[in-house]
Amino acid sequence: MEDEGLHNTLKVQRAKRDLTQADLAALAGVTRKSVNAIETGNMVPSVLLALKLARALGVSVDTIFTLSGQRGPLPAYEGSPPSDGWLGGTDWQAEACQSVPSDPRAAPERQSIAPASN
Repeated sequence: MEDEGLHNTLKVQRAKRDLTQADLAALAGVTRKSVNAIETGNMVPSVLLALKLARALGVSVDTIFTLSGQRGPLPAYEGSPPSDGWLGGTDWQAEACQSVPSDPRAAPERQSIAPASN
């Protein structure tokens, strides 16, 4: 596989909204220098920074960032989950939903382990 780089349309997305680098930086909670460095390709943003920029612009991350040689967002996954036992051969969605507590703040029940007696 060839080395893949990151292509971005940050400057285009920013210009569509008539924002300066400083405006976008303020909206995303980052520095103007970071916005400039990303736009010029001198910096690859962290996932957190990419998410902040996308949220500030009101678009998805893959609208702004793509791998070199690929233009536009990634195509949506159209396949089905594997049924060949890769996930245990079960209905993985139903199983995943059953394992989620109805109240995520609820602590799981703990079993007490008594020390072994001699």
